[in-house]
Amino acid sequence: MGEIVAATVMAILCGGANLVLLRLVLVGVARLRSGSRGHGPGRMASSST
Repeated sequence: MGEIVAATVMAILCGGANLVLLRLVLVGVARLRSGSRGHGPGRMASSST
């Protein structure tokens, strides 16, 4: 039982880390796009996150 719980916790932690990495990548892409434009709604979107 302990091993199953440990494996489940590890899976949840790994999934959370993947979600954080995905969010960081999405924010980075959004900042790059807004940076290339220089102005507009891109800055507001990046500042709201």
